Amino acid sequence: MIRLLNTLRTDVEQYPAGENSDYSGSVSITLVPAEIPEAPRRRYSEDQLARVVNRFAEAVRDWGWEHNPNVKQLFLARQMIARRMGFTNLHRLFTGEYSSTRAQEAYEQGTHYLLAPFTEVIWPLVKAHRDGALRDVLNVLCSSSPAFDPEGVNAKESLRFMKNKALEVVEELDEMWASASIREVFDYCRREKLCRISERLGAELDRSPRDEEYEASQHEADKGEWLADEFLQMTTGEIAPLSDFLDQHTPFSTQHGVKGEEYEDVIVVFDDVEAAWNLYSFTKLLTPGVAGSPSSESQEQRTRKLAYVCFSRAMVNLRILLFTTDPGPAKSELVRLRLFERADSDR
Repeated sequence: MIRLLNTLRTDVEQYPAGENSDYSGSVSITLVPAEIPEAPRRRYSEDQLARVVNRFAEAVRDWGWEHNPNVKQLFLARQMIARRMGFTNLHRLFTGEYSSTRAQEAYEQGTHYLLAPFTEVIWPLVKAHRDGALRDVLNVLCSSSPAFDPEGVNAKESLRFMKNKALEVVEELDEMWASASIREVFDYCRREKLCRISERLGAELDRSPRDEEYEASQHEADKGEWLADEFLQMTTGEIAPLSDFLDQHTPFSTQHGVKGEEYEDVIVVFDDVEAAWNLYSFTKLLTPGVAGSPSSESQEQRTRKLAYVCFSRAMVNLRILLFTTDPGPAKSELVRLRLFERADSDR
């Protein structure tokens, strides 16, 4: 690990110290053939994206890490995580043409007014019910539900009545979860006073959906209504994985989100096409000869610093997955640049 870091950056030198001197860890890189992008703007098609995800899963299995509880998986862009966790449509909506910079930031933080009732109240209720955790159900309801506020409208009801009421409403909510639209779930929660509905959300629920075609030049100021309409007609299937990611209950993280943190085992995924972020190019950094066109100085510096951050998160074992157009020459170049050595099976 330390040899790799010192080769990657000569301006900062790492030394084994303390517990690090006792580790017998490992570093390896797996090269995956990258397909020629079939979609516009040098992007993968949907079929290609599905194959990319499968190749990632195959690599994890080959490493024997598919059931590793200590592993942290680092990706450059959130859409790469969304694709693997199953909230791609939500990600596209909140980063697409109907979204503003402020809306996207709120989505990334889990505080967007459309999402917050689900991530903070509704999904925790359903999850607690599925886990058989009645105490957690009651805690969420007492802290977030007007109907269960100890000083609210049902303050004079008996504890037994409120427990039975809690079971009744969460069972109904759980049944709705499988097939109801998000609008239907909101309507139920508002009717039963299960969560607080903001004035802004209430206004979106009460108005008629926009039926005209969205035109950016005409509707820029109102595009949030198109976003709300599309969100409300979705089902709840992607809410749980998004909530788990926001609550950091998954092994996934963006590469920018782990600075200063350390993990036993780390997977770093470099796929410039899937990431679709031209500020960085890991193929140009690690295999400039195979990549062809050189990076700009600023792109090279940003990429090198981020790669260094990613690699240095691993305390014991590091696995790198690099998608490259030509794995054979890429392997030779990685060895020539002394970033990696050939595996014993290649000697």
